[in-house]
Amino acid sequence: MRSDLFDVSERFYVPIEQIAIPSDISIFGDSYGESSYYSDFAGLGKKYTPQRVLEIGVRFGYSGIAITSGALAGGVPSSMTYVGLDAEFFSGHTNDQAYGNYRSNAVAAENFKRFRPGVDATFFTCDTRQGLPEEVTQQQFDLINVDGDHSYEGAYGDLQRVWPLLAPGGLIIVDDTGMVDVKRAVEQFRDEHTAELEGFQWHLNERGFAIFKRSA
Repeated sequence: MRSDLFDVSERFYVPIEQIAIPSDISIFGDSYGESSYYSDFAGLGKKYTPQRVLEIGVRFGYSGIAITSGALAGGVPSSMTYVGLDAEFFSGHTNDQAYGNYRSNAVAAENFKRFRPGVDATFFTCDTRQGLPEEVTQQQFDLINVDGDHSYEGAYGDLQRVWPLLAPGGLIIVDDTGMVDVKRAVEQFRDEHTAELEGFQWHLNERGFAIFKRSA
């Protein structure tokens, strides 16, 4: 099974500082993760050129915009599809007055309209632990980013729920694998699905990725 799915030399710069809510700089230090964390999302998008992207955990659209930016740079038509799911548990008032009354999905929708107007972006406010929206389960996706509930049960459950929606040859990215419970969920899911995987990789950055590539 391949473990060379992505390399730091394949990062693709995206100016997230132009998009991000100013107070969110505290999450990534003094650079918004532009040259590493978000460049990894964008680099994966550019390398694998997904036309249909699903994301659990929207966070104002930053990673979704990075992924779609990379895919567009890699040659995907501007009519690509993005679906974002977020329970909005952590999307209340921010330190920035201009954003204080907005929820994550509303801000993300505006960000996509402003920065990626050609992308067909749809958002659902839902708790994926209760299942995925029917409109989503009827689709297949080329790249899925799992960044929702970071408990073991939440991360493992999200992986189980999205696996049937992943197209042959598609990728799943799991964010925040530096967290013990997320890493444990990834390890169990990987071991259970080894026969269906073309590749798997741990990728180090500010938060840590796991990358699954489904066999074609």
